[in-house]
Order: sequence, then structure tokens, then C-alpha cells
Amino acid sequence: MKIQSISKIFVLVISVIGLILWFLMNSNISEVMAESGSLETKDLVSKPFENPDTFEAATSAVTPIYGLLIFVGAIILIATILTVVNGMMKNSGSLKGVLIGIGFFIAVLLIAYLLTGGDTTEYIYQDRLATEGESHMAGAGIVAFYFLLSIAVGSMLVFGVKKMFK
Repeated sequence: MKIQSISKIFVLVISVIGLILWFLMNSNISEVMAESGSLETKDLVSKPFENPDTFEAATSAVTPIYGLLIFVGAIILIATILTVVNGMMKNSGSLKGVLIGIGFFIAVLLIAYLLTGGDTTEYIYQDRLATEGESHMAGAGIVAFYFLLSIAVGSMLVFGVKKMFK
């Protein structure tokens, strides 16, 4: 049996399971809404401490579909990694290119981390003050993003200009 046939059957089975879970979730949420007197689904989870039973019922109705999402995501991640690793093993030039790319990415992250420092301003994150380390990491992430963005835009401009003059 070809891998395409297996993947089509897998997608069909997962789709049917997802559809069944979706219908079950909708019916369970409708029941919870009717029992609690809520008009909108956001009211079921907006204030979990006021009515913990309603919150628990709403989250338990949604949990199976999240489990399926995590399962499918894990399968896709594993398949992608295996495909990429298999392709790199067949072509040593691509493995060298990937390792160079990973090295440059780590270098960009390190440079961004070294260029930023912890901010003494108080930031509130998830109802608590962000630490200096969290502020440092956030700043490094922002600097790395802008650095990588400028590299991408610059390379597009350079190759576009080169192509225009050929």
C-alpha cells in the first residue's frame, strides 16, 4: 500500500473523528448554556471563579477536541521532521546549508540578547510583575525579530536589483 493511500485513509479517519467530536462539543456546550442561563458561550468561561461548575462543564466539553488537535499536530510535526531529516540525509549539501542556517540563527539570537538589557520599568504580565529576566528575553526577541526582518527585506531588495540589471 502506498504512503499516499495510507495518508488519505488517516486524514479521512481523523476528519470523521473531528466531526463527531465537534457535534458532541456543540451539543454539550448548548446544554451547559441552557443550564446556566447564558446567552453567549464567552459567558461560560469569562469568570471561572464565580461559577466553577459551569466553567468545568464548559472546559470538559471542549477538551476532547483539543486532545485531537494535539494528536494531529504531533503526527504532522513528526512526519515533517522525518521528511526533512530524510531529505537532508540523502543530500549532504542541504545538511550543510541547514546547519549553517541554524548557526546564523543562533548567532542572531545571541547578538540580540547581548544588545539588550533588563528594563527597570515595571511591566504587569499575567497579573504579576515581570522580572528583569523576562523583560530581557522579551527585548531580545523584539531585537532579533527586527534584525531578521531587516535581513529578509534587504536580501529581497538586493536580489530584486540584481535581477533587474540582468
